Amino acid sequence: MDCEKWVKLIRPFRGTKWFHIAGDLSTDIILSLQLSRKPRETLLPALHKLLIREPESRCAPLREAVEPFMHSCWLSGRFIAVEYERLWVNELRGTGTTYA
Repeated sequence: MDCEKWVKLIRPFRGTKWFHIAGDLSTDIILSLQLSRKPRETLLPALHKLLIREPESRCAPLREAVEPFMHSCWLSGRFIAVEYERLWVNELRGTGTTYA
């Protein structure tokens, strides 16, 4: 699915306050949050917290995609908490969480 399709899928959920992203397409979804055909349009204007389950430990492309999104939010005066949840395999105790 290309970024424009993600934008069309996400756009109706303008009131979303918590957005949880998981899976192999996480980087594509984050990149689509930065796209907009209209100047100064924000896809999720009510967003307060972005929860990301990393597909692998410290996934560099995913973290690199989050940085410009967060920077654009800060420039517009919106502060969003980002929480990375690491996927544990063969672990019965649950998941590990780090904060950015």
